[in-house]
Amino acid sequence: MRMLPFTLLVACTTATPPVLGEISTEAGLYSLDVSTDPATPVTGEVVLTVSVFDDVGSVTGAEVRFIPTMPDMGHGVDPVEVTEVADGVYEGGWTFAMPGYWEVEVGIDADAGADVAVLSYDVE
Repeated sequence: MRMLPFTLLVACTTATPPVLGEISTEAGLYSLDVSTDPATPVTGEVVLTVSVFDDVGSVTGAEVRFIPTMPDMGHGVDPVEVTEVADGVYEGGWTFAMPGYWEVEVGIDADAGADVAVLSYDVE
């Protein structure tokens, strides 16, 4: 699985440099491995794949949502259908309608509780 550089945003902190690898959700309930196809998102269709883990291992049967928004423009996209494609691996696709700064809220609700991570992308 190819890893994508991304920034984890917490509340109103400033963005940090992109990091590779596993990240934690805001409350630390889950860790995520994130990839996109294409690997560097550009205007057009994109598929986000997120592997979700807790302290025990892969998190199966979770309710996972992806909410892409373009905060500078005040809009987003229609709700993204997210499917569990393998144990603990969730996938959904949408279209980045224009270039610019986008955030994708990844929400997870499973046995450990509800938590969220926010990914950021500079779409060209």
